Amino acid sequence: MIKELKVLFVDDDAITRLVMINQLSVRYSEVFEAANGKEGLDIYIDVRPDIVVTDVSMPVMGGEEMVKQIKLINPDQKVIIVSGFAEGFEGSDDIPIIYKPITADLLFKEINSLAGL
Repeated sequence: MIKELKVLFVDDDAITRLVMINQLSVRYSEVFEAANGKEGLDIYIDVRPDIVVTDVSMPVMGGEEMVKQIKLINPDQKVIIVSGFAEGFEGSDDIPIIYKPITADLLFKEINSLAGL
């Protein structure tokens, strides 16, 4: 059953994006993707997703900077960090971190938990 939820997935790895977008699209009503933090921020401003899932280390703009910008727009925005390396991520006390490699089931669990589903 598809849940009414808008999810933005941001990762510079094309294969990771492809796999996760395919998995997320089966579970959630609207799924958006971006290859870096700048694209992610632009999409965020346009669609205002319920949940943002992002990598940390990306070209153009990293996930940490994107999250800071998003939190300026909406301090209550729900964010999940998915990264091979997230140590030192500022503000991560209220932001769950999932370390790569990840499974779709683990990501679904975190998204559903944050969304209260």
